[in-house]
Amino acid sequence: MEGLRPFIQSLRINCHRQSESMYLRQLIVVNLKVCRRAKSFQPWLMRVFILRLSRHVIAFFIPKNCKTSGGRSQVNGAKQPTTHTANGPNQVWCWDITWLPGPAKGIYYYLYLILDIYSRKIVGWESHEDESAQNAAKLIRKAHLREEVQDKPLVLHSDNGSPMKGSSMLETLYQLGVATSFSRPRVSNDNAYAESIFKTCKYRPDYPYKGFESIEKARDWVLTFSHWYNFNHKHSGIKFITPHQRHSGLADRVLDKRKAVYQRAKERNPNRWRGDIRNWDLPEEVHLNPARTSVKVEGVK
Repeated sequence: MEGLRPFIQSLRINCHRQSESMYLRQLIVVNLKVCRRAKSFQPWLMRVFILRLSRHVIAFFIPKNCKTSGGRSQVNGAKQPTTHTANGPNQVWCWDITWLPGPAKGIYYYLYLILDIYSRKIVGWESHEDESAQNAAKLIRKAHLREEVQDKPLVLHSDNGSPMKGSSMLETLYQLGVATSFSRPRVSNDNAYAESIFKTCKYRPDYPYKGFESIEKARDWVLTFSHWYNFNHKHSGIKFITPHQRHSGLADRVLDKRKAVYQRAKERNPNRWRGDIRNWDLPEEVHLNPARTSVKVEGVK
């Protein structure tokens, strides 16, 4: 392996010395005969390294068990998730797309859904027969107008799908002044709020597991579900109040009445209470992918 490193380094040096006025991309492939000079070379265990510098591309093959030298190209650990904090509604939204079963096997409809992580309210949804950035751009524009966000700072978090990073979607977000946030590649739990509401949606008792007869039937069902979720669903993540109450600022009034009921019940029969009443205080801040704090555990003597 040591004999291969000087050759690779020479490729990098020569690439730096090439003129910037050259417009043709140069492709250099290391001959397999050069690689066979290395000890214990196995042709079926190879990596393809592509080095992009300016307008030039250099590609070379090296075995998988070959250790490259450190430098700026060295990977510095795992990438940390994107963290956002919301202390009010319409500050951090997350969205995703899920499949809805169609009338026959292999036919699906696509549910676009936007969720406010602070209140858990569905601020926008649409169902289409195709998956595209144009549909997503129309949905975010409607939700932005309906919620009267205007010039307020807003973050929209999503995964790395093509509709999320399409030119139409990114241009719309730029025009609206919405900041983009994306999950780490191949990490499914960075968008946990969206995945959670999809599970709630598909575990409803009236969910048609055999499929929707048409796109109109799917839209009618999602309309009923979204109204139930926003106005009737007692969400366990927000102290069993509805997302609408949390989003519209009615949560404190509802929870104050609930505290009074619990306090009167304790005064009537104190023997049933070993301690204080249940904590009905909502957190002031909601975090998306909160940073993990390291805890030092000391040994027990």
